[in-house]
Amino acid sequence: MADRERLPVWLLNACTSLGVKYCWPCNTLKPHSEFSLSGRTRDGLLARCKKCDKAYWNSYREKTSTPEKKVKTRAYYLKKNYGLPQEEAEKIANNIFGVCECCGHIGNRDLDHDHVTGKVRVRRS
Repeated sequence: MADRERLPVWLLNACTSLGVKYCWPCNTLKPHSEFSLSGRTRDGLLARCKKCDKAYWNSYREKTSTPEKKVKTRAYYLKKNYGLPQEEAEKIANNIFGVCECCGHIGNRDLDHDHVTGKVRVRRS
């Protein structure tokens, strides 16, 4: 942040009373309507404008989302909701086809289950 000139505090306070706010990522003054609400700040608005906030979260998701993390999350979901053992849940989560082995239904991805009762069937692989 040393490469950018920050606005003085007195100017930022004056801008708030005029209905505008400083967005530090894009280094501009914008109206309050350009900012999302936040319960954690004094003025009730996020520090980044909506456009910069969207760009931030898109880059964050791109950096943190990996195929291994998706498989791990899916395995946790299967273990928690269907009571499957960890090894079985990981095996099912690694299945990329997403089709019920019994009927070919794609509704509940890669989980062989009874469509009437919703119970998981024993998998024979």
